[in-house]
Amino acid sequence: GMVKGVEAEGRMVVTDQLSAQFRYGYMSARDRINGRWVSRRWSQRHTAHAGVIWNRGDAHFSLGVSWHTGWRSPALPSHLTLGDTFAGERVINNKELRNYFSIDIGASKTWQLGKSRITLHADVTNLLGRNNIAGLEYDIEEGEGQIYLSPNKKKVLPLAPSVGIIVDF
Repeated sequence: GMVKGVEAEGRMVVTDQLSAQFRYGYMSARDRINGRWVSRRWSQRHTAHAGVIWNRGDAHFSLGVSWHTGWRSPALPSHLTLGDTFAGERVINNKELRNYFSIDIGASKTWQLGKSRITLHADVTNLLGRNNIAGLEYDIEEGEGQIYLSPNKKKVLPLAPSVGIIVDF
């Protein structure tokens, strides 16, 4: 196999209360199968993330934006005749899925109560509820000497709110 890539990261303090971070990565991961170069499933050519964090006393707010080129997945033919064969390396991860995109927000507040500390936090991952596709699975039906393949998109992490409380004593 062959893996190559580069990653760059930067952080910036805008004010005492506001900071930002940026990340970019390029990566190519491939294997040679029967003389043919095939991308690995998790190969993402480009990945970018930007985030800001605002702190004011015991309150913290964050906003992050993540994007990357789509994961790899096999794109199979819609049907095959029973007894047909095809070279697996021609379809292994031969399709790049839709690009991933997510906006994530978070907030927390901490209160000091004597020797104890209580932190309340709330986060929303994938704020826009975007249907990010992680892969394809296929339903198989057989009939009249044919095998029919229907792709199902497997989605990853829909809009996901979470709320929690941490008590330190």
